[in-house]
Amino acid sequence: MERRLSTQIYNTIRERIDQGVYGPRSFLNEGQLASDFGVSRAPVRDALHLLCGQGYLISYPRKGYMVNVFSTKEVNYMQQIRRHLERLSLQLVIQNATDGEICSLRQFTQTSGADLAETNHNLFHMRLAELSGNPYLPAVLKDLLGKVCFAAIRRESDLGRHEAIIEALLARDLPAAEAALDQDVYLTGINCPSGGHPLGTAAFFRALLNISLEYDCVLQDTKRETRAWKPRRPVAF
Repeated sequence: MERRLSTQIYNTIRERIDQGVYGPRSFLNEGQLASDFGVSRAPVRDALHLLCGQGYLISYPRKGYMVNVFSTKEVNYMQQIRRHLERLSLQLVIQNATDGEICSLRQFTQTSGADLAETNHNLFHMRLAELSGNPYLPAVLKDLLGKVCFAAIRRESDLGRHEAIIEALLARDLPAAEAALDQDVYLTGINCPSGGHPLGTAAFFRALLNISLEYDCVLQDTKRETRAWKPRRPVAF
């Protein structure tokens, strides 16, 4: 029960950070949050520690928890990891996805309106990871995309490059797909302001939350299946 409560508190605090309710470098107080939520300090503490572990907050003894601000250097580190993960997605999509599944990516290439463009940019990459067929890829990429958007590093529409990725995937041309992806991710990275700020697009985070819940369920099912599996005899090497 307490774990479920801490998860609910975590989700609420995370959403408030994503939407800018808790601004950059603002401090959160454990006791005040417990009072606001009408709960004891324990589930609030668990939620805050999780957010610290994910990089959204920084703990300062006797002061509270400060909303983190990712620097350009930190975002670039995340983009490096993201690029390798998404290259793996491309390879697996070419191997496993049908043409129809690849064409489903086109629903995320609309560019009318800044909010829609930013939302579709991220949903495109989440869908790409889903099409890989590896249930762990979306779960890992989800966290990186969340932090990249948390830093609000994208401020221009570049969804036209997604069409180049789609065409390369349909042609089963991995080098061309990787080249288009590298350009997309690189352009995303260099637009990060030097200080960074956590004001992402609310519409994207609502959509990302729905996707996150779906992928979390897949990941939990996979973990349960892994724990339940036992070899019947020793494996010879």
